[in-house]
Amino acid sequence: MSYGHNYTPSIAPEVILDIQKLPPCSAQTQCPQCRQFITTEIVTSIGNVACLVCITMSILGCVAGCCLIPFCIDNFKDVTHRCPKCQSPIITIKKL
Repeated sequence: MSYGHNYTPSIAPEVILDIQKLPPCSAQTQCPQCRQFITTEIVTSIGNVACLVCITMSILGCVAGCCLIPFCIDNFKDVTHRCPKCQSPIITIKKL
């Protein structure tokens, strides 16, 4: 008998405490500075991979501006996780 109650078990989100294992997207962790449990903010920045892809595309003949495309694609950029409360950087994940 169900008595009209629908029980749906809730699944707690995974909190990643080892900052070396943070993915390249926002994740829940504990800030090493303020010790709060937070969901990280991510900031992308141009890194070595974007520059190498740009240079490679230039060498292959993509000189009409197409070689600049890697600077617009987040998958080619480095990712920095930041605490939304104290704004301190937690870790930077470099693509290369």
